[in-house]
Amino acid sequence: MVLTGPALPGQNGDRSGETQNENWRQWDVPPAPVLTPQQALDSFQVAPGFRVELAACEPHVVDPIAIAWDEKGRLWAVELRAYMRTIDGDGETDPLGQVVVLEDGDGDGRYEQSTVFLDGLVNPRAISIVEGGVLIAEPPHLWYCRDLDGDLRSDLRTEVARYGDANPDVVEHTESALLRCVDNWFYNSKSSRRFRFDVVDGKPTLEMDATAFRGQWGLAQDDLGRLFFNHNSTWVQCDPLPTEMLLRNPNCGKPAGQPGRSGHRVITDESTWPVRMNTGINRGYQPGMLREDGRLRRNTSAAPVPGGSLADPDGRRWVVDLTRRFPPWHCRVRLSPRFHRDPAL
Repeated sequence: MVLTGPALPGQNGDRSGETQNENWRQWDVPPAPVLTPQQALDSFQVAPGFRVELAACEPHVVDPIAIAWDEKGRLWAVELRAYMRTIDGDGETDPLGQVVVLEDGDGDGRYEQSTVFLDGLVNPRAISIVEGGVLIAEPPHLWYCRDLDGDLRSDLRTEVARYGDANPDVVEHTESALLRCVDNWFYNSKSSRRFRFDVVDGKPTLEMDATAFRGQWGLAQDDLGRLFFNHNSTWVQCDPLPTEMLLRNPNCGKPAGQPGRSGHRVITDESTWPVRMNTGINRGYQPGMLREDGRLRRNTSAAPVPGGSLADPDGRRWVVDLTRRFPPWHCRVRLSPRFHRDPAL
């Protein structure tokens, strides 16, 4: 895949010798200290009728980037512990990543027990619960891991496919997600393939198939099985129909999920209203990135979370960004192939 400037403006670098605007000097930027779990809870501002509760925190889980629940309500978390430990990214290929299993023994909604299922991983990035075990993505490997004695530790690890790129310089540009959809296919971000997984006579098997290239960050589906995803330069896109139908036509051109060609853009106004200044964002010194008060003007790196407990009866879809410190944005998606943003929101 070729990434071009017009298609992904967020990838444009600074020009050689370009003088940067030190716009941060004009603002009295408030401190942003690390908060305790209780301080973080106290800082939330939520709409009437909602509340935020703590489910898990350090030391039970550290640097989680992907999660999955199993049939017993246990929370499996992928920890990316080696990523950006220093400003220079030193030691990013150290085998510090791991998968932990969190348990809520007393049913109070808070996970108080943590077990290391698998450790010694280099930049793990995705997880999915499957028949008899769990799929774990650790580029360039896709592992099928099994706990044979019930102690919540991996006893048998089998590579079932090559997955992603192990180059630490392209962490944001390689396969991710491992999303199992209603058609029983696994779909991935930053990927043009899908696969089915099964265990036959005790052996894991994968069936590969071509699909449209889609997404960069989050990947999710709604109750109709429509895929929602985004790129560096778009909040939310959606495939209103299975793109595999289009791929059967040799005259359809590029796969439908490529940036600028498809996924239908769900919104056009990507304005954001953070709760604080965002002077530390990438290229915040460039014109148009920050408002006059130092807050982010628009966002392009959020992760869509359609469906599940974050979808209300009207079909709103939530988009969450944890780095810009603003609440989840939501839009309404109607049941027709055309998408609308409710002007009242």
